[in-house]
Amino acid sequence: MTQRGRPRSREGSVQVIQVKLRLYADADDDLLAFFAHTPPRLRAAMVKQALRFGVHRSEGGPPSQDDELLGALDALVDGITGVR
Repeated sequence: MTQRGRPRSREGSVQVIQVKLRLYADADDDLLAFFAHTPPRLRAAMVKQALRFGVHRSEGGPPSQDDELLGALDALVDGITGVR
């Protein structure tokens, strides 16, 4: 019998980390607009990418290919939200 549902994409153990954000009008308008226009299934990937960017910057690491990707992501967010 075939397994139903979404196939597992990775082998090994997984850790689930839940994050709850409180975003406020005016102070967080850019993020509110971003999440309003981002499909729920893509939100986790976007948050992971932003975290990776922050971790690399805080470690003082050299610019990487991710910088180009993050620049494109910033442009996408600006294009979707019209807010920066």
